[in-house]
Amino acid sequence: MTATAAERAATAKALAEPHHDGSDICVLERAADLDDTVVVRMRAPRGAADEVLLRAVIEGEPKVVRAVVDEETADETWWRAEFPQRTPVVRYRWLLCGGTVGYGWLNFGWATGAFVSSFYAPLLIKQFGSRRSIAISLGALAVLMIAAPTMPFFALAVVVYSLMGSGRGITGVALNTSLMDQVPKHFMGRVQNTFYATGTALQVLQSYLVGAVAQVNLIAGFSVIGLVYALGFISATWPVRVSASALEDTQSK
Repeated sequence: MTATAAERAATAKALAEPHHDGSDICVLERAADLDDTVVVRMRAPRGAADEVLLRAVIEGEPKVVRAVVDEETADETWWRAEFPQRTPVVRYRWLLCGGTVGYGWLNFGWATGAFVSSFYAPLLIKQFGSRRSIAISLGALAVLMIAAPTMPFFALAVVVYSLMGSGRGITGVALNTSLMDQVPKHFMGRVQNTFYATGTALQVLQSYLVGAVAQVNLIAGFSVIGLVYALGFISATWPVRVSASALEDTQSK
């Protein structure tokens, strides 16, 4: 019986992630009586971890056991650990440490871009104004966020993250500048708190959506974030009518 494309994709996805279950291949020795030793193991893609720990709750107290390599192939590594069965039920979980390096460099790129943007953000805002600066930055963020997971080289991905961090920094400065220009001082605190609370709530909700989508397709997960930036770009470029009195008040400041 030939496997379908969906079955092959599901198998490839499962093999690309760490795995442990209650089968005999993962539980090598079971406890026949209390105080017997239980031997368990987990499979992980080769290079996914430099060290694996098992955290078990033994008689109400957490105990950490260092796992050892039990078996290794060109594609995967099996890690083995053991613990005493002091109670009928022992809860445990695995912790993978280290692994493939890269995420820290992406954070470094983003942080560097955000830091550098503080030097030229005022010049950009002075040249184009707050709203246009926001639109330019959000447009760039939308394109770069969708393109980030498709980069063929890791160094290029770090550069893309640096540009995204720079765009995010410009957006933050321009947005705060716009608020200070348009919102009366006695309303500033309430307006800023509303922005921060709403933004935090949206980030929490979006994190669940992005996480669920990314489990199926990583590029689609990045695209969800990119579409949010694209909506911000549209709102920043959408024509807005300004009354003559408001324009006079802005010019008089």
